[in-house]
Amino acid sequence: MRSVKLSGGRSGTTLVEAMLAIVILLIMALGGAGFIFYSSGQIAVEKNKRVAMEFANARLEEMRFAPYADIVQYLPQDHDAHKIKKDEIGEWVMGEGENVTINNMSLPVVTTVQYVDEDGGFPSYDYLKVDVEVGYSPRDVFQKVRLVTFISDF
Repeated sequence: MRSVKLSGGRSGTTLVEAMLAIVILLIMALGGAGFIFYSSGQIAVEKNKRVAMEFANARLEEMRFAPYADIVQYLPQDHDAHKIKKDEIGEWVMGEGENVTINNMSLPVVTTVQYVDEDGGFPSYDYLKVDVEVGYSPRDVFQKVRLVTFISDF
């Protein structure tokens, strides 16, 4: 900015320069506010995703440490994928899915179990494929996280 000599020997800035500086500062402030607004929305989305991912991981861990017989006791002996869920007393039963509430969020959970036989030794199966899918809704768009593991009787 250039200095202009005012009456009495004082120097200062012109009105145009001052207004230009205000416009530049306003543009910077609006850009910063937009960044903060967008970032806070992304933080909320990632929080919901993290909660869904942690629940799916906890469900898989729970199934890994459950006795194998407790998981397979209600499953038909076939190669189809079957949906199971926890009942009121905590046992694994056949079912379509369940809704779990965590941090005031309702998460639809679908746990699918499937026998896997790699060597063709029917009727004995080698292990179970367990698929846990947890839904969450960031910003009115339904999304899912999905984790898969394998469980053996051995």
